[in-house]
Amino acid sequence: MTQEIINDLQEVRMLVDSLLKTKHYQRLGAEGIFAIIQKAKATNVNPLDALNGGMYYVQGKVEMSAFLMNQLIRQAGHSISKDEKSNDTECILHGKRADTGDAWTETFSINDAKRAGIYLEGTGWTKYPRNMLFARALSNLGRMLFPDVIKGCYVEGEIENPSYNMRGGHQEVEQSLKSDPQLKKRLLQFFGVSNIEEIPQSQWGRISKIVTAKGEQHALS
Repeated sequence: MTQEIINDLQEVRMLVDSLLKTKHYQRLGAEGIFAIIQKAKATNVNPLDALNGGMYYVQGKVEMSAFLMNQLIRQAGHSISKDEKSNDTECILHGKRADTGDAWTETFSINDAKRAGIYLEGTGWTKYPRNMLFARALSNLGRMLFPDVIKGCYVEGEIENPSYNMRGGHQEVEQSLKSDPQLKKRLLQFFGVSNIEEIPQSQWGRISKIVTAKGEQHALS
């Protein structure tokens, strides 16, 4: 058993090293790629599907897209139904396990998002409220009723610092980079985009640390 684990880790390491040669995956870093691959294997998801939009590595933890989380729960034979009372301000989900018959209802509302400090103008909360509400209700339902399926994953955007989400995030970083155009240029080149707003939301926390560290260096020079 120990040798099997060692062989498995060696295979994953080889895959990580191979993917790091591709610019698309370099933004995740070795740690992020490794974490996503391991989580994908634990949830029986194709590692490449996980790396290409199914899972995200944020602040040392793995997030899962709402689509993938919904898919895995249903593939396991369990059921999820959306209450007809759900709307643009509230999502109500009913879940039921196929093996035990246990049931649970989870609700997430715009007011819940505001209390949590994650409701921001110009983000998905104002553009796609139904999708955002569904994702958060699904994540809560998964942790309560299907923890064996989602394996501790959070839904996409759940871990991210709300102050760096979507437009609010790129505006703050853009402002910080005004005094350092070379750093901005390098960041854009690294992510292969033409402007800050196009950088994946899952990377805002990482960028914030880079910008902050750079600013501290300037202050000390």
